[in-house]
Amino acid sequence: LGSEVVCELLETSFSKALELSVGTLSVVDKHAKCFTRVWCGFEIAATFTSGRRLWDVATVNTEGAAVVVTDGTSFQDEVTGRTGDYGLHLGGPAGHKADRERRFPLALAEKSLVIRVQRCEASNEDDRRRILNHICGQDVSSPILDAHKAYDAFNNRLHGVFAVALYRQVLDSKDRRMLCQNLHDCLRDSGIANVDLCLAACPSFRDQQAAALCEVLPRECR
Repeated sequence: LGSEVVCELLETSFSKALELSVGTLSVVDKHAKCFTRVWCGFEIAATFTSGRRLWDVATVNTEGAAVVVTDGTSFQDEVTGRTGDYGLHLGGPAGHKADRERRFPLALAEKSLVIRVQRCEASNEDDRRRILNHICGQDVSSPILDAHKAYDAFNNRLHGVFAVALYRQVLDSKDRRMLCQNLHDCLRDSGIANVDLCLAACPSFRDQQAAALCEVLPRECR
């Protein structure tokens, strides 16, 4: 490992493995610790900037069950979502995805909405400097910048992914009004091109909520 981290980041076997992958899976503990580590930030940033790789997030909820927020519908969503009630009137594959992701712990997702990559830590400060400068497109030996548009793009994209995944769950929560505003702020600046939401059979989603959502859809959304 020591010989790997001293060479150019894009020449490490770690980076080359990312290039060969179809996506990245972040396994998150109850403290969202991985989002505070700079090497995990590098992994997610490489996924975001590739333009083609998927990013999924997995955790365990309070009932001890695994929950995965997927980048698009999963194979299970496509199969189960085309049968039974899902296929008839609950939104099909997108409805199954929304129902499945509603089990993602809300408290954990809220922590993810305030993550800032520039605050990420590393055991080796040189690693932190090189990775943050790489994200910013700076010379890796330069001093670490406190602010940069590349930080903002990363943070906004990460927050936006969770905003979409949480939207249906938040509509059904007791703190709906306050949390929805937080999600709207995250969604507006996310730069996400595809916003996959299923709000079938959601009594909390009315004309007012629909209008508010339309106002904050990213301009990149198609």
